[in-house]
Amino acid sequence: MRHLGIQYLKEGMKVGKNIYKSDGNVLLGKGVELKREYIEKLPSQGITSIYVECDVCKDIDAGDILSEKMRIKCFSAIKNINDKILLGYNKFKNHDIKEKEFNSLLFYIHKDLHQLAIELVEDFQNTKAPMFNLIDTRVNEDYIYAHMTNVAALSIYLGMALGYDYEKLVALVKGCLVHDIGIILSVPSEIRNKQEKLSNEEMQLIQKHPEIGYAILRKMEGINILSAHVAYQHHERYNGEGYPRKLAGKEVTEYGYIAGISDVYDAITNNRVYKLRISPDKAREFLMVSRDIFFPAYLVDKFLEKIPPFPNALSVKLSNGFIGVVIGQNKENLSRPIIRIISDYNDNSVETFDINLMKELSVMIEKVLN
Repeated sequence: MRHLGIQYLKEGMKVGKNIYKSDGNVLLGKGVELKREYIEKLPSQGITSIYVECDVCKDIDAGDILSEKMRIKCFSAIKNINDKILLGYNKFKNHDIKEKEFNSLLFYIHKDLHQLAIELVEDFQNTKAPMFNLIDTRVNEDYIYAHMTNVAALSIYLGMALGYDYEKLVALVKGCLVHDIGIILSVPSEIRNKQEKLSNEEMQLIQKHPEIGYAILRKMEGINILSAHVAYQHHERYNGEGYPRKLAGKEVTEYGYIAGISDVYDAITNNRVYKLRISPDKAREFLMVSRDIFFPAYLVDKFLEKIPPFPNALSVKLSNGFIGVVIGQNKENLSRPIIRIISDYNDNSVETFDINLMKELSVMIEKVLN
């Protein structure tokens, strides 16, 4: 299969990967033949690119970071956990339940959170892909739950790269799975999804969400205080220009920085209602510039070790005029992958052949077709 922007889709192409809604139901299933009306409706769902089947690319492994089963489970489980916290929080604010009852509810929610974190860590540890692909297809309504899933998964990867043991990984991922609970509790959806520039009052409201999330999570019996600090610190920055407390340098926990890097990477490489995503190669460039400005350099470097700028299955235009699909990576230089040529730029079919950009140094990736 190959990953392709919707502007390059044609009637008759077939969906290469299931596209799920947040409730776990399939919006478009793998193998479904694309009709014009399907293609035209994709933008209204916030979808700008999808995986499609490709006869000459059947052997390409996109290397998804999570198993499909785990990703579906995470969507629904994270929504359930966060919705339970929201329900209890609203009852407590409205004096329908007392603080003791709310804390008891948080205790039982933590059990679900802890179990989900364990399953996510174990699923990740069983993933065989040496490099992974976080290009997923999510509809607008899925964003916050898909985002928390990906932030958790990315953070596990970085934690593993840093040598975290099992218990530290579980503690880290618990914080990531609810790192945006403050937004869910305090920021109305019309502000979260606003396409126009936010007012000063709206921005101030958003910038309070880490404190609100932390205030709730620190009451959750059984949760590690460092896990709660993931919600508190994921928007703090190394240079002190983050929020809510403008902490800098070592004032921010490593957990907070890990979640912050993962949060930024996933946010900028996936669509929002108010902005389009950027490609993984541009996201890597952004993070490289952020070293020792937004995040400690050693964490950024570890994060980027196995995040390819051109993931497997990505469709690209080369400087020699051919269109190809990324089929493999060169570990010694991730920016020079292996490409399978499938057509010329006018979309005329050619006899397929593979080209290793580490050996063909005069050929460059000119454009990502997303």
